[in-house]
Amino acid sequence: MMDKIARACEKRPFVVIGVIALITVLMLTGIPKITTETEIRTFLPEGYPSIKATLEMENKFGGMQYEFILIKSQNVTNANVVKSLLDLQQRLVTEPTLGNYVMGVEGYLSLLLPYIIVDDQLLPDDQLEPAIQSRLAQPQIRNMVENKSITPDQKICLLSVRVNSNLKQSEAGEKTGYFEDFVKSYASESGAFDASITGQYSTSRDMQSTVGGESYILLLAAVIFIIVVLALAFRHASDVVLPFVVIGLAMVWVMGIMGHFGISFSMVAVAILPLLLGITIDYAIHMIYRYKEERSKGYDAGKSAVSSIKTTGTAVFLTAATTMIGFGSWLTSDLPPLRDFGFLSMLGILLSFIFVVTLLPAFWVIRDRRKGTER
Repeated sequence: MMDKIARACEKRPFVVIGVIALITVLMLTGIPKITTETEIRTFLPEGYPSIKATLEMENKFGGMQYEFILIKSQNVTNANVVKSLLDLQQRLVTEPTLGNYVMGVEGYLSLLLPYIIVDDQLLPDDQLEPAIQSRLAQPQIRNMVENKSITPDQKICLLSVRVNSNLKQSEAGEKTGYFEDFVKSYASESGAFDASITGQYSTSRDMQSTVGGESYILLLAAVIFIIVVLALAFRHASDVVLPFVVIGLAMVWVMGIMGHFGISFSMVAVAILPLLLGITIDYAIHMIYRYKEERSKGYDAGKSAVSSIKTTGTAVFLTAATTMIGFGSWLTSDLPPLRDFGFLSMLGILLSFIFVVTLLPAFWVIRDRRKGTER
């Protein structure tokens, strides 16, 4: 097998590069399809009792997903604050941009509405706060709302916003962004209170941006470090660039396969790309050193590439195979993200090996075909 690969790289380097380039174009179309998954429940199999109950609840009752608005003011029972809160609750339900997102809003005022609205009219300002204070002083009502939706000092209250739990993650993230902007804008314009937001959707949205950002930072740090090492080891700029081209294509293929086969980019998968770069760059370095050694003996580019594939290529194959077996142990996990991590790691290592023993030698043959002996 290695002999056939070596001969193909020597005799038809342009064909090797062309075939890989065509498939790479196909893989690139899968990258935009990648989704980011941050929900905790995706870490457990659907057969787990808690996950089954959650899915059934969402199917029967539309789920029980909530976002929470934390309201802070000098006195949340003040007439101006109360009117602003009631208006906010109404607008959240009727706002067009939040359609199919906000399913209902509840707060401490929800329990007091029968006492502060008379004949479909809100009590006058001078009567509103006393009426609220009177009801909150009643033990039964106080026990229902105190430390649940309003603090004892009445400086903080909580609005519980029931949201649609059946939205796709991309739509949920977009709607949550609208929701956060709407609430913060309303609080700023009203001047009656300060508002901050938390909940599963908003937390997932923040985690998505964090996961993506950290992935790029980790990858960039790894690339910079490896460039420095390669620059110190090799004299030619192409010997620094080519390993990144080869390993980079392997990463593109991995991400393309993720997109085409619907594998989500989870918090676990964030480490895959820098991990693959650190592991598989060694394969390219070993091959480059072997190629340079063969060239220093006076062999031409084709023969040096063939010898490198047959000798060091075989050793790299054994290294890649044993590493894949190690990562393959994750495939036995009950947790879907860990299985995906194992599969993607194995796939990345396999693709990196294939490109190192095909694409890299093909580049050498084209680059050095008319050159003399390497010194």
